[in-house]
Amino acid sequence: MPVTVAPSAMRDRPQTSEAGGLVRGQTSATLSSRVLPTVRDVLVQPGDRVRTGQVLLRLDDRDVSAAAREAGARGTVAERSIDAARIEQDAADAALTLAQATHRRIAALHERKSATPQELDQAVANLKAAEARAARSRAALSEAQANLTASKAATDAAEVTSSHATIVAPFDG
Repeated sequence: MPVTVAPSAMRDRPQTSEAGGLVRGQTSATLSSRVLPTVRDVLVQPGDRVRTGQVLLRLDDRDVSAAAREAGARGTVAERSIDAARIEQDAADAALTLAQATHRRIAALHERKSATPQELDQAVANLKAAEARAARSRAALSEAQANLTASKAATDAAEVTSSHATIVAPFDG
């Protein structure tokens, strides 16, 4: 077999080499939202470097923002309703106190035959009406307080939902 002997020599070779393959990051994430609105702003492009917490895209959250404003307005209405219910309760309690005192006086007078049955009947009716107004005012106050609690919960829910409209990078990449 013939052999060719040649002296060693240096030659220039290209700096790059081509090879087939697939490049993947060490860490990957599937980004999604809990809400399904349209995309409003895309703030990064494929291949951009991102940092943890960097906003990647924003979704259209106008409906959620409107719901938050509505819940806030309902909260204001509920607070005013509480104020009005407390005032009404104070008035109903005062009327009840007066009706109780009047009833006691008329009942005592009726026992001594100094008040007519009509006057006693009127005092009993006034007392029952005052008791009903007092009970209604307590119920109205409870309802207004429940409405305030519900509006605060709706505001919190809208804020949480609104937070899902901003997609951020979970890690550097």
